[in-house]
Amino acid sequence: MSRKKAILFIFGDGGHKEQAKRLLSVLKLKEEFPDLTLVSLSEKNQIIFGHFHKTYFAPELRPKFKSGFNPFIILTNTLKQFSAILNIIFKFKIVVSISTGPGISIIPTYTMKLFQIPNIYLETWSRFETKSLAGKFMYHVSSLFLVQNKELKTLYTKALYSGRL
Repeated sequence: MSRKKAILFIFGDGGHKEQAKRLLSVLKLKEEFPDLTLVSLSEKNQIIFGHFHKTYFAPELRPKFKSGFNPFIILTNTLKQFSAILNIIFKFKIVVSISTGPGISIIPTYTMKLFQIPNIYLETWSRFETKSLAGKFMYHVSSLFLVQNKELKTLYTKALYSGRL
């Protein structure tokens, strides 16, 4: 049985979800490629616009609003993310993954890199003078790294300026 071709979107909550929504509305993938499956990996039940044929859930590596640093939670969440992305990779033929971050994208993207699956990362639109934690990791592994503010080109010299969504 052959796997269906799919584009994987990875996004977190808040502004990262909003960026994914805007990107989907600009790309119009369902209209242009009706046979292409859209899959999402998000940290919460965040089906956006009903675009996705299948949504998988994975926890953020280091949960926000929790007190202190807990290595057990980080290890557990890393394993859950790794399991979720392997499940996706074996069910679908991922053509490309697109991530608007945040840290939920790190483990899946490094895993896909091992499987030679290209990925695109959009650094958050809220950054002008500093790198995000996810951006620091994703810059080195992304096939295409995009920044939404021109000021970030001095920090991410190989990045492409995409403009804001």
